[in-house]
Amino acid sequence: MEAFINNEIITGLQKLMALRLVGSPAADTIKSTAAIWIEAIGGLDVNWNADQDRGRISKGFEKLIVTCDRWPAPKQLIHCLPPRPIQAALPQPKMSQKDKEHGKQQIENIKSELFNRLRTQDRHDGKPALEQAIEMNRSKQ
Repeated sequence: MEAFINNEIITGLQKLMALRLVGSPAADTIKSTAAIWIEAIGGLDVNWNADQDRGRISKGFEKLIVTCDRWPAPKQLIHCLPPRPIQAALPQPKMSQKDKEHGKQQIENIKSELFNRLRTQDRHDGKPALEQAIEMNRSKQ
C-alpha cells in the first residue's frame, strides 16, 4: 500500500483521538485500530494513485471530524472521501496542412474504393435465394 495512505490515515486517527469522542478506542489499542483502518481503506476496490489521491483521505477526515459525534467506523470515512479531481483532457493533436491534405486524400481513396466495389458487385433481386428456399420447402413435404 502507498505510504501516503498510511500517513493520512494515521494523522486522521490522531486527530480523532484528540477529540475524545464517545466510543473512542483505548490509547493502548490505537495501533491495532490504525491497522484495521488501513486494511479497510486499502481493501477498497480503488487503484490508489499518489498524484490523484494524495490529500483525499485527509479531506475525508476533515469532513468526518466536523460531522461525527461518536467514534466513526471506516465506512464513514469512505463516505466522506471527496471524488478524484478531474484530469485535464489531452490537447488536440497538431496536424500540418500537409497531414490534413493527406488524410483527406486517404478518405477520398477509401470512398472511391467502396463505390467501385458496390458498382461492380453482381446485383440480384433475391430471386435465386427465394427459388432455393421454395425448392427446399417442397422437398421437405
